[in-house]
Amino acid sequence: MFKLAAFSDAVLKLHTIAQEEPVERFQETALSHIQTILPFDTAWWGIMSPKAETLTLNCSVAYRLPSSYVPMWEALKHDDAVAQTVRDRPKTTVYFDRRGLAQAPGLLTLTSEHDIAQAFCT
Repeated sequence: MFKLAAFSDAVLKLHTIAQEEPVERFQETALSHIQTILPFDTAWWGIMSPKAETLTLNCSVAYRLPSSYVPMWEALKHDDAVAQTVRDRPKTTVYFDRRGLAQAPGLLTLTSEHDIAQAFCT
């Protein structure tokens, strides 16, 4: 069950992390903290320009993912339904389960290779 106090604590902790962590460690430290309140095995925090015509990665932090993840994504990004949906629906969080991830062959290859069953992205 969702607890407002836990959410408040999490947001305040992220604010503290933003103030105290060096910028180059913020994303990894934030993901580590988020993982304690929203359990996940792996994560990828990639930042793209929302108005770009192509999916150009500006920043990337792979959390508990192998170094092969980002290069593989780069090769298959033309078929990444998650990134395309987020680009088409700015300021909206989207969720994909195994069925949704399997809709695009490139995305299916990427997620199968890295044992990813769910994804959400904003």
